[in-house]
Amino acid sequence: MAIYISFIIINLLLLSTPFKSNNNIYYPLSFISYILLLTFSGFRYGIGTDYFNYEDIFFNIHKNNNYNSGLEYGFYFLSNVLPQKKEGFFSLIFITSLITNFILFLAIKNRVKDKTPQERFLILLYFFISNLYFLPFNGVRQGIAFSCTLLSFIFIKERRFFYFLILILLGSLFHKSVLLFIPFYFIYNLNVKNFFCLSLVSISLLLVKSGLFKLAISIFISILGEKYVRYLENPVDYGGSGLGVYVYVILFLFVYSVKFIIKNKQMETKEYNFLFLMFSIGISFRIFALDNIIFVRPSYYFTVFDTFFIPLFIMCFNKNRFIVFSAITFLYLISFLASLSNSNGLLPYQNIFIN
Repeated sequence: MAIYISFIIINLLLLSTPFKSNNNIYYPLSFISYILLLTFSGFRYGIGTDYFNYEDIFFNIHKNNNYNSGLEYGFYFLSNVLPQKKEGFFSLIFITSLITNFILFLAIKNRVKDKTPQERFLILLYFFISNLYFLPFNGVRQGIAFSCTLLSFIFIKERRFFYFLILILLGSLFHKSVLLFIPFYFIYNLNVKNFFCLSLVSISLLLVKSGLFKLAISIFISILGEKYVRYLENPVDYGGSGLGVYVYVILFLFVYSVKFIIKNKQMETKEYNFLFLMFSIGISFRIFALDNIIFVRPSYYFTVFDTFFIPLFIMCFNKNRFIVFSAITFLYLISFLASLSNSNGLLPYQNIFIN
């Protein structure tokens, strides 16, 4: 675990250390951090719950079976052109990490542009402790897909549907589920009110606690294809007691209530309401994961926006900002440390050079 904590601290220092020149602020050490981030993920070995599953897929890519026929073209193409030996699989992990990190870097770079050093630090901090950087370790294909959804926020705000659609379609070359994100382009302009988010989380909690959601899962298992039945009955992710989910629910209630206590124009914007909706949907999927941990996977398309939303929320406080920052960061940090140690395959860290 120490290697992860040290890695985060080093990268935060590299990404957040400013240099001034002619009244302009630069972050030249960021380039070193980019190399470290790519190296850490690209050369990993045996890290993540489905690392060796993908190794099996890679070495059986030429077999004619139902699973291979359902693989997305992007991943299938990469697996086919690389040599069928261990160096080929290592190259596959590196290339997918390169694609994922490049997309994430673009999203983060755009987000921190023209931000104050304080807000820049917050965004970078939550890039790590919200698990955004580490999520692709547990989803090689989906990591590329949900990175595309985060980057697509640029085009959602600028109302550039063609570019948004192209980006989502590119993501679908690695995981088709990202196509379900397309309607959210149009939802942005609806400026969904916060009460809808409260209703969404409340209904999710009610469905799980009443047992209705578990009943629905059993019905779906009887009608879904073999590939998805396997995931529902034997999900590759692992979970804990579910206590962390309720911590997020409490955080949601706090965020929801604050809007009635403090008056900040930022909280009335479409951007804030959209990001709060993403935050709320992510929590709803976390609640569903109490019945089946596989629902953590679709939550990734929404929890990635925590990296943008939580810093935005914290910056809405003129008074008591440090207290709010400390409390929320503590919750995310505890959640992050728990995710490292709950048998999700991230410990111990190994790479292809030392394993």
